Amino acid sequence: MKGIINKGEIFVMEFIEVSAKTVNDAVTDALVRLGVTSDQLEYEVVSEGSTGFLGFGSKPAVIKARRKYSPEESVREF
Repeated sequence: MKGIINKGEIFVMEFIEVSAKTVNDAVTDALVRLGVTSDQLEYEVVSEGSTGFLGFGSKPAVIKARRKYSPEESVREF
């Protein structure tokens, strides 16, 4: 879903949650899933993740990501 102007209202895409081994891997996955380039992605780190002890108890990195709002695109889509 993209930001769309509809009768004077703007609908902005909700965040998706992406997890991966590292934050960089999560960002890359978000870019692919949203079909955008890095300059079009807005994200926040929920969890940096951890490697655990000897690989046991490791936790994935988690981010919330969405496509950046672009007024120019909304106008073009209208």
